[in-house]
Amino acid sequence: MTLEMAIEKYERKRERSARRMEAYRRLAGWLRELEGLRSGGRWIPVEEASPAGHETYNITYGNRTGLHCDSAVYNPSLKKWFWDESEETEVARRIYAWRPLPEPYRPPAYSMAAGEGEGE
Repeated sequence: MTLEMAIEKYERKRERSARRMEAYRRLAGWLRELEGLRSGGRWIPVEEASPAGHETYNITYGNRTGLHCDSAVYNPSLKKWFWDESEETEVARRIYAWRPLPEPYRPPAYSMAAGEGEGE
């Protein structure tokens, strides 16, 4: 084997290795994303991002007794959090993080015919 052939062989292996490493990085990202979906989504620090939608979210906020979790409505136009959907009571606490609400529990036999909307 000539020196040139050895260099070419080495470079091919290096290219395959680089492609393989990129594939492993993508796979690791997908696995992290899947874990986030399985756990109901991850907490997103408010320094990282604000919600895009005008919806109700779970929030972690702080007060003099510590950290707490609750639900609040975010208005992206005003860039403010509210305790109520009518947006009358602004959250006057420091909000640390937020995440989308999880899907509600649905019993296996639950359907429109089985009483969806009862009690409303």
